[in-house]
Amino acid sequence: MILQVIVKVLISLCLIYAFFAVWTNEIDIKKTIITPLSSIVKFKKHVNLDINIKNTSLVRCILPGHDHSGNLGLLFYDLNIVNSSDENSTIKKAVVRYSLNNRRFEVESVVLLTGTLYSPLEKKDINAVIIKRGADKIVLMNWNNLRTKIGERKALPPNGVLPGSALFVLGVDSVEGISRIRHLEIVVVDYSGAETVKPIKLLDNWIEEAKHSLIENRNFSIDQAGNIRYSN
Repeated sequence: MILQVIVKVLISLCLIYAFFAVWTNEIDIKKTIITPLSSIVKFKKHVNLDINIKNTSLVRCILPGHDHSGNLGLLFYDLNIVNSSDENSTIKKAVVRYSLNNRRFEVESVVLLTGTLYSPLEKKDINAVIIKRGADKIVLMNWNNLRTKIGERKALPPNGVLPGSALFVLGVDSVEGISRIRHLEIVVVDYSGAETVKPIKLLDNWIEEAKHSLIENRNFSIDQAGNIRYSN
C-alpha cells in the first residue's frame, strides 16, 4: 500500500514538472515530437515559386502552326524556381492550370523563338523577345525559355535557383473570355511527384494591357541603331 502511494506521488511530481517545463518553454514540443519521427518518416519539402508580378502580363499570341494562335497568353518574364529543401531536386515540368466553362485545363509553356540584341553593358549579343503594345515595342532582354531549361534535367541543389521566362497560352481568344477563367494557378512538379502550387490572380492592369498587347513567335535581330529585322 505504501509503495503504491509512493509511486503515485512520483508520477504526479513528474507530470507537474513536465507541465511546468512546457509552460516555461524549457521543452520544445515540436522538436520533441518531430525529431524522433524524422528518423522514421521523411518530411518532404517542396520547391518555392518566386514570381515578379510586376513583370507579368497578358498578351495576344501570334504563333504560326500553333492550334491556339491568336489566343491570349499569360507571360512571366521573371519567374524563379527555388529549391528550399535540403536535398537535390530535379524539376519535371511547370504548367498553368485553370478552369473554363466547368472544364479543367493544363498547359505547358511555349518555347518562344528569340531574337538577338547587342548589349553594350555585357558587350555581347543576348536573347530577347518583343512585346508590341500599341505603337510601342517593349524588348524583354535575357529571355530564357523555362521549358527548355527544365528539359535539360539538371539537378537543383539546396537553395539553388532555376530562373526562367515563360509564356502559357490560354484557351480564350478575347479579353472578355478572361472573365470566365477560374482557379488559375501555376504548378511546378518535380520527379518525386511533389507539386508546388501558386494561385495567380488576374490583375486589372493585365487585362487592360491585353487589349493592345501582342507577341509574335519570330526570330529577329536588332542592330545598334535600334532597327528590327525579322528573319521569318
